[in-house]
Amino acid sequence: MSERIFVLGAGRAGLGLARALRASGADVVGVHGRHNAGGPDRITTGELPRGLQGADVVLIAVRDAQIDDAVRELDAAGLAPGTVVLHASGSAEPATLDELRARGFPCGTFHPLL
Repeated sequence: MSERIFVLGAGRAGLGLARALRASGADVVGVHGRHNAGGPDRITTGELPRGLQGADVVLIAVRDAQIDDAVRELDAAGLAPGTVVLHASGSAEPATLDELRARGFPCGTFHPLL
């Protein structure tokens, strides 16, 4: 069974990760961003979609300066218990992930080129 993955951030990193995951056979249940440029990626915008709640893994692929807002938005959206939250960081792990960890969500950071 494949993990259901939701990507928050539809820039180069987020779309690149979503496309690579799909190409490898992963079940990408959604890609969400600030803008929808059209094309084959089916990007949602606005409020986070309900599909997020069915994800096993959420990949946050926003700019480092936007990570705190993204984590708070995810938290308010009501993640399912046990959802893994990973941030594709360009520099360092954001402290806001500690807030999710304290509530039982496994969290981590990785650099997308590594």
